[in-house]
Amino acid sequence: MVYYRSMKKFFLIILLSFGLTTTPYADDKLYLDGLIAFEGNRFFESFQIFSKLSNEGNPSASAMLIHHYDGGLGVEPDPSKGLSYLALVINQMDSYSSELGYQTGLMFLRLGETSFAMEMFEMAARHRHPEAAYENARLKIAALEPQLINAGLWLKVAYDLGSDKADSLRPLFDNLLTSEQGKIALQKAVQWHKDNSPEKLQQEFEQLKIMMESLGQVADLVGDLLDSVEINVDEEAVADLIESLPVDELKENIEELSY
Repeated sequence: MVYYRSMKKFFLIILLSFGLTTTPYADDKLYLDGLIAFEGNRFFESFQIFSKLSNEGNPSASAMLIHHYDGGLGVEPDPSKGLSYLALVINQMDSYSSELGYQTGLMFLRLGETSFAMEMFEMAARHRHPEAAYENARLKIAALEPQLINAGLWLKVAYDLGSDKADSLRPLFDNLLTSEQGKIALQKAVQWHKDNSPEKLQQEFEQLKIMMESLGQVADLVGDLLDSVEINVDEEAVADLIESLPVDELKENIEELSY
């Protein structure tokens, strides 16, 4: 259903707008086995692995189950389950492992899913994974995107977090950016560190839980309305409305209420 797909996309946008505390996860090897199975199209096997880890509280595994249900990979397709698993991911994020996020990004990169990969790298970088920041810088420079300053931002963050690979990008970075652009990138990196301090991330986590609770109630009400009212509903219009919701304004309002 278009409605459920759009709500899932909306929640993903919100989730990626926040960072959360990081705790090392005990069963990393099994998760990596799940990624190998997923990459090798052994979806029944990867579904079983991620289901087990999700039940044990692994948020990365719960997120991977969304991909399985969306695409009918190793299980009957059921996009509506995406909302349930997104809520589960939120509740499990105190166990998030930046290394698993980084490895998931590398897998999506090998599969040619660059946008998914960059989302995984960004989340892992927010949790202080140096090579995730490096990968974001590398991908942005390789794409020669108009916002090259952001590539400089990620390269500086990679340096700051101790990436062993950051030096390899420095000559290319120096050739592509002007001196003024480089200064702006350094300023943005300073602000990035302020915005992603452990204290700031924990505060945003609490705000996100409040937001998800409220949005979940709205989603239930809208879903009940669509199911119970016998009128013709333009689901594409509903989807457009959901996708146009002012995420930034919602965040600002919640931040104001939290003070």
